[in-house]
Amino acid sequence: MEQVAAASGLGLSTLYLIWNNKQGITPWIARGLARAFGTSPDFWTDAQDDYDQAAVSEAPRALSPRVRLGGGRKA
Repeated sequence: MEQVAAASGLGLSTLYLIWNNKQGITPWIARGLARAFGTSPDFWTDAQDDYDQAAVSEAPRALSPRVRLGGGRKA
């Protein structure tokens, strides 16, 4: 992990947050990872987009709150 931090210019804390799914890959982080691994920043942002899409499709559907329509009064 220290070698990736040195090659990417990213802090170890940032890399650990990503590793532990506490932070996503931003365009800035993608640039650093691309430098470290010899890839393009798009590779990393596309991977983050794919991960986000998979997480959304696997997440339970949130229930919409019930909204009371009309101007009825409470007694």
